[in-house]
Amino acid sequence: MCCETPSGNVVAILDGVIARSNLSKDQTKSRKRRLLFSSAIKYIDTLAWKQEVLKSATYVAEQTWSLQNISSLERKAINELASEIPRLMKFIVFNISIPVLEVNCESWGSTIDKIVQKRHTAVDGDGAAVGSTDKRMFIYSNGAPPGHKSVGKLLKAVS
Repeated sequence: MCCETPSGNVVAILDGVIARSNLSKDQTKSRKRRLLFSSAIKYIDTLAWKQEVLKSATYVAEQTWSLQNISSLERKAINELASEIPRLMKFIVFNISIPVLEVNCESWGSTIDKIVQKRHTAVDGDGAAVGSTDKRMFIYSNGAPPGHKSVGKLLKAVS
């Protein structure tokens, strides 16, 4: 399921992370947040290892536990994965800062529906308008979920 290059289908991977976060009702929000964050970190680690960008730096940092080596590793990761970091951060912030008890994982749109239903809409006005705007912006910035060929067609369906 992981992409071959950093410019591969990140949305498919992140959809998988959301699918794995569909946990039973008795688990707490903080547990879900930890699992989401852990999945995102595993994705970053897999991406870096597939590119073999950080292999030697990671080994040295693990063997010596040197703060300098670990800082160097962090700088290298940020430089090499710069194109993916904004998308990952959007994903992490969107899913961790707005925890959802149950996530419907069929598509980005249904995930946003679930979040919008939980949100207080008194400040924003009409709940339907907020949901439509959220869907359009999120789908536009993150691309279509797996199973949808075109972002344009998906955006028309959301409108």
